[in-house]
Amino acid sequence: MRLAFLLLTFVALAPVLSDSVLLRNYDEHRAFMYLAGDLTGDAPPPREIIHSEETIQGRPTVVLGMDYFFCNPPNETYHIPAGYLTDFASIPYPLTYIIPSKGKHSLPALAHDWLYAIGEVGARRKADIIFLNLLKNKDVNVYVRQTMYWAVRLRGNANGAYGSREEWFRFRSVNNPQIVTRPPIEQPVSGVVTRRYPCAKFHDRETQDDLVRAFAPS
Repeated sequence: MRLAFLLLTFVALAPVLSDSVLLRNYDEHRAFMYLAGDLTGDAPPPREIIHSEETIQGRPTVVLGMDYFFCNPPNETYHIPAGYLTDFASIPYPLTYIIPSKGKHSLPALAHDWLYAIGEVGARRKADIIFLNLLKNKDVNVYVRQTMYWAVRLRGNANGAYGSREEWFRFRSVNNPQIVTRPPIEQPVSGVVTRRYPCAKFHDRETQDDLVRAFAPS
């Protein structure tokens, strides 16, 4: 009863949501399905997801094989370069029975990892709200997403992770995920790379092509 009351309180206190969009070019949907456990049989991981033998505090990691983009309304575009290493949701071991480290929340957790790696001054709350918006966008259960939001809001920076050197230097070779590489860009002041494209048009092919040409040339 007390837990239910706390969850309802967290829901009531949460910020008003907007529809953030998470995208990687034309293949993002399959990557999301893979991470959410919706691909059946022996289907191999999508090319965006490179499994690594490395762990972070015992949690498995993957390396991004391709660049990701996501949009925060009305028009803030963020770019995560290929080669970035993530453990997705940093779920403490006892809670993994309730919230697994991989699922519908994986890509929102990737975006949240990136925002913390950048560590824009004064923008941690904004990063957490974007995370909550993306969880909603991916149809994560309301109680799960509120639990995850309040976990990062209350404890996300407990160890000084936000903007830390350790969080930023998390790049690996896409050809060999065991090889540490330097970040392909300097640590930016802000994660927003452009405000040219409204989030409402983020899935348009022209927008996608423009983003890849500008920020992820082959």
